[in-house]
Amino acid sequence: MTGGGEDRSEGDTFTATGVVHVDDEYAERDEDADSLVACQSDFQKDGYKGGAEVTVLNGSGEVLVASALGPNTFADEEIGSDCLLRFQVPDVPAGEKHYRIAVAGKSPVTTTEDVLSSGSFVSTVGD
Repeated sequence: MTGGGEDRSEGDTFTATGVVHVDDEYAERDEDADSLVACQSDFQKDGYKGGAEVTVLNGSGEVLVASALGPNTFADEEIGSDCLLRFQVPDVPAGEKHYRIAVAGKSPVTTTEDVLSSGSFVSTVGD
């Protein structure tokens, strides 16, 4: 038995999904991108850009698994809206009481399996 009140088998995993949200005050259309929905932000120089590492750690800070941010896209196709970087991290070991998500080598944010597995994890930059 593991945390969270559910019985889990050894080796159970889930896919962590979430978004890094860059406030529209810091985002604009990416003039060099092929897609009209691509955006860039003042935070790209800080590592918040497509391909940046997303690391899932347990509550003790041990690295469990890593993946990468997807490309920068607008929340909708209207220029001037918020810029989003989505991620999916497969094969995250289930059953930890807390998880910590580190994006682009920055300080990790603590969350839960329910938030990560439901896709409702959002980390906001520039707010």
